[in-house]
Amino acid sequence: MIFNTSCSRLVPLTGVLAAAICTPAIAEDTAKPLGNNVRVGTCFGVDISCVLFNAKIEYAGENYGISLSGLTVYDGDEYDVYAGSSVKRYRKQSSGDWFGLDFLAYRARSYVYAGAGWMAMNNEPELIVGAGVGKDYHFGPKERFILQLFVSGAYSFKAHLPLPGFGIATVWAF
Repeated sequence: MIFNTSCSRLVPLTGVLAAAICTPAIAEDTAKPLGNNVRVGTCFGVDISCVLFNAKIEYAGENYGISLSGLTVYDGDEYDVYAGSSVKRYRKQSSGDWFGLDFLAYRARSYVYAGAGWMAMNNEPELIVGAGVGKDYHFGPKERFILQLFVSGAYSFKAHLPLPGFGIATVWAF
Protein backbone atom coordinates (compact mmCIF):
# COMPACT_ATOMS: atom_id res chain seq x y z
CA MET A 1 0.00 0.00 0.00
CA ILE A 2 1.09 3.52 -0.65
CA PHE A 3 0.99 5.98 2.24
CA ASN A 4 1.12 9.73 2.16
CA THR A 5 1.08 12.27 4.93
CA SER A 6 -1.62 14.86 5.39
CA CYS A 7 -0.82 17.87 7.61
CA SER A 8 -4.05 19.76 7.34
CA ARG A 9 -4.79 20.53 10.97
CA LEU A 10 -2.86 23.06 13.09
CA VAL A 11 -2.92 22.84 16.85
CA PRO A 12 -2.16 26.12 18.71
CA LEU A 13 0.59 25.91 21.30
CA THR A 14 1.81 28.66 23.63
CA GLY A 15 1.94 32.14 22.13
CA VAL A 16 2.23 32.26 18.35
CA LEU A 17 3.65 28.76 17.93
CA ALA A 18 1.56 26.13 16.22
CA ALA A 19 2.26 22.49 15.46
CA ALA A 20 0.97 20.55 12.52
CA ILE A 21 -0.69 17.27 13.34
CA CYS A 22 0.24 14.88 10.56
CA THR A 23 -1.81 11.79 9.99
CA PRO A 24 -0.99 8.99 7.54
CA ALA A 25 -3.56 8.39 4.81
CA ILE A 26 -3.82 5.59 2.30
CA ALA A 27 -3.40 6.96 -1.23
CA GLU A 28 -6.00 4.63 -2.72
CA ASP A 29 -8.69 5.94 -0.37
CA THR A 30 -8.02 9.62 -1.16
CA ALA A 31 -7.43 9.29 -4.91
CA LYS A 32 -10.04 10.43 -7.39
CA PRO A 33 -12.24 7.45 -8.33
CA LEU A 34 -11.71 5.90 -11.74
CA GLY A 35 -14.68 5.75 -14.05
CA ASN A 36 -17.68 7.87 -15.03
CA ASN A 37 -16.64 8.13 -18.64
CA VAL A 38 -17.25 6.85 -22.15
CA ARG A 39 -14.50 4.74 -23.69
CA VAL A 40 -13.83 3.85 -27.33
CA GLY A 41 -11.24 1.43 -28.70
CA THR A 42 -10.51 -2.02 -30.07
CA CYS A 43 -10.33 -5.49 -28.58
CA PHE A 44 -9.02 -8.89 -29.55
CA GLY A 45 -9.97 -12.18 -27.99
CA VAL A 46 -12.11 -15.25 -27.78
CA ASP A 47 -14.44 -14.00 -25.09
CA ILE A 48 -18.06 -13.07 -24.48
CA SER A 49 -17.18 -9.39 -24.31
CA CYS A 50 -14.95 -9.45 -27.40
CA VAL A 51 -15.51 -11.96 -30.17
CA LEU A 52 -12.36 -12.09 -32.36
CA PHE A 53 -11.23 -8.56 -33.38
CA ASN A 54 -13.83 -5.86 -32.72
CA ALA A 55 -14.45 -2.17 -32.26
CA LYS A 56 -15.50 -1.47 -28.67
CA ILE A 57 -17.51 1.17 -26.82
CA GLU A 58 -18.08 1.26 -23.07
CA TYR A 59 -19.52 3.31 -20.31
CA ALA A 60 -17.63 2.90 -17.03
CA GLY A 61 -19.22 4.21 -13.88
CA GLU A 62 -17.64 4.30 -10.45
CA ASN A 63 -19.04 0.86 -9.53
CA TYR A 64 -20.72 -0.54 -12.65
CA GLY A 65 -20.13 -0.48 -16.38
CA ILE A 66 -21.44 -1.77 -19.69
CA SER A 67 -19.42 -2.83 -22.72
CA LEU A 68 -20.49 -3.39 -26.34
CA SER A 69 -18.28 -4.63 -29.15
CA GLY A 70 -18.89 -5.63 -32.72
CA LEU A 71 -17.72 -5.91 -36.28
CA THR A 72 -19.40 -6.76 -39.58
CA VAL A 73 -17.32 -8.19 -42.42
CA TYR A 74 -18.46 -8.67 -46.02
CA ASP A 75 -16.60 -11.59 -47.59
CA GLY A 76 -17.92 -11.27 -51.15
CA ASP A 77 -21.21 -13.11 -50.95
CA GLU A 78 -22.47 -12.62 -47.39
CA TYR A 79 -21.95 -10.66 -44.19
CA ASP A 80 -20.28 -12.17 -41.14
CA VAL A 81 -21.29 -10.52 -37.87
CA TYR A 82 -19.42 -10.64 -34.55
CA ALA A 83 -20.91 -8.98 -31.47
CA GLY A 84 -20.31 -9.04 -27.73
CA SER A 85 -21.81 -7.36 -24.70
CA SER A 86 -21.15 -7.48 -20.98
CA VAL A 87 -22.05 -5.82 -17.70
CA LYS A 88 -19.20 -5.10 -15.27
CA ARG A 89 -19.02 -4.73 -11.50
CA TYR A 90 -15.88 -2.83 -10.56
CA ARG A 91 -13.91 -3.64 -7.43
CA LYS A 92 -11.06 -2.09 -5.42
CA GLN A 93 -8.61 0.39 -6.96
CA SER A 94 -4.86 -0.10 -6.78
CA SER A 95 -1.78 1.61 -8.16
CA GLY A 96 1.81 0.80 -9.08
CA ASP A 97 4.20 0.73 -12.00
CA TRP A 98 5.42 -1.94 -14.36
CA PHE A 99 9.09 -2.92 -14.10
CA GLY A 100 9.76 -0.05 -11.67
CA LEU A 101 9.55 2.54 -14.48
CA ASP A 102 7.85 5.86 -13.72
CA PHE A 103 6.46 6.29 -17.23
CA LEU A 104 4.66 2.95 -16.83
CA ALA A 105 2.93 4.08 -13.63
CA TYR A 106 -0.74 3.17 -13.55
CA ARG A 107 -3.87 3.06 -11.49
CA ALA A 108 -5.96 -0.03 -11.91
CA ARG A 109 -9.18 -1.60 -10.82
CA SER A 110 -10.37 -5.14 -11.18
CA TYR A 111 -13.87 -6.23 -12.16
CA VAL A 112 -16.14 -9.21 -12.60
CA TYR A 113 -18.43 -9.36 -15.63
CA ALA A 114 -21.12 -11.42 -17.32
CA GLY A 115 -22.55 -11.22 -20.79
CA ALA A 116 -23.20 -12.77 -24.17
CA GLY A 117 -21.43 -12.96 -27.51
CA TRP A 118 -23.00 -13.64 -30.86
CA MET A 119 -21.48 -14.75 -34.16
CA ALA A 120 -23.12 -15.30 -37.53
CA MET A 121 -20.68 -16.86 -39.99
CA ASN A 122 -21.82 -18.61 -43.17
CA ASN A 123 -25.44 -18.00 -42.16
CA GLU A 124 -24.99 -20.07 -38.99
CA PRO A 125 -25.63 -17.98 -35.86
CA GLU A 126 -24.10 -18.97 -32.54
CA LEU A 127 -24.83 -17.62 -29.05
CA ILE A 128 -22.22 -17.81 -26.28
CA VAL A 129 -22.92 -16.79 -22.66
CA GLY A 130 -20.53 -16.62 -19.73
CA ALA A 131 -18.74 -14.68 -17.03
CA GLY A 132 -15.20 -13.65 -16.22
CA VAL A 133 -12.75 -11.40 -14.41
CA GLY A 134 -10.61 -8.57 -15.72
CA LYS A 135 -8.51 -5.58 -14.86
CA ASP A 136 -8.36 -2.03 -16.28
CA TYR A 137 -4.91 -0.39 -16.24
CA HIS A 138 -5.16 3.42 -16.57
CA PHE A 139 -2.04 5.15 -17.93
CA GLY A 140 -0.99 8.72 -18.63
CA PRO A 141 -1.29 12.02 -16.79
CA LYS A 142 -5.10 12.08 -17.10
CA GLU A 143 -5.43 8.27 -17.05
CA ARG A 144 -7.26 8.28 -20.39
CA PHE A 145 -5.36 5.41 -22.06
CA ILE A 146 -6.63 2.09 -20.70
CA LEU A 147 -5.29 -1.41 -21.22
CA GLN A 148 -7.79 -4.14 -20.35
CA LEU A 149 -6.89 -7.79 -19.72
CA PHE A 150 -9.62 -10.36 -19.10
CA VAL A 151 -10.33 -14.11 -18.83
CA SER A 152 -13.65 -15.91 -18.77
CA GLY A 153 -15.56 -19.13 -18.93
CA ALA A 154 -18.42 -19.48 -21.39
CA TYR A 155 -20.91 -21.93 -22.84
CA SER A 156 -21.69 -22.35 -26.55
CA PHE A 157 -25.31 -23.25 -27.29
CA LYS A 158 -24.44 -24.47 -30.78
CA ALA A 159 -21.47 -26.67 -29.88
CA HIS A 160 -22.89 -27.55 -26.42
CA LEU A 161 -19.42 -27.07 -24.96
CA PRO A 162 -17.88 -25.04 -22.16
CA LEU A 163 -15.30 -22.63 -23.57
CA PRO A 164 -12.36 -20.87 -21.93
CA GLY A 165 -12.02 -17.24 -22.94
CA PHE A 166 -9.44 -14.49 -22.89
CA GLY A 167 -8.95 -11.07 -24.37
CA ILE A 168 -7.08 -7.81 -24.47
CA ALA A 169 -8.40 -4.34 -25.29
CA THR A 170 -7.05 -0.84 -25.63
CA VAL A 171 -9.51 1.99 -25.14
CA TRP A 172 -9.41 5.77 -24.79
CA ALA A 173 -11.56 7.44 -22.14
CA PHE A 174 -13.38 10.71 -22.87
